[in-house]
Amino acid sequence: EQYPDYWKNLFSIHGFKCYDIIRPLVWQNIAIDWWYRQNIFVYSKSKLTPTTYNYETANVFISKDLYELKNEEIKNLNLNLINLKNNERGIKYHFFCLFRALQKRINY
Repeated sequence: EQYPDYWKNLFSIHGFKCYDIIRPLVWQNIAIDWWYRQNIFVYSKSKLTPTTYNYETANVFISKDLYELKNEEIKNLNLNLINLKNNERGIKYHFFCLFRALQKRINY
């Protein structure tokens, strides 16, 4: 889970260029999971045809689905923070949340 620039730099060390030729074709296709639509790039040592998109000139797209997912996470975190500040939930609840977050990290 890295930004496209991370991969572009890593591949460029070995002489590869990044081309953004698939994303514009599949960007609106909701039958394809958003993480594929957002992160599918082509790397090649050979120069591709001028009709292909070069990463250097391509916009870095952020999937609407990812954006909405992250916004929902932020909303939930803010609600938890407000509840914590107002001490509306007991200590058991907060330990449960901490345990669940740690469990997700371990299983990830």
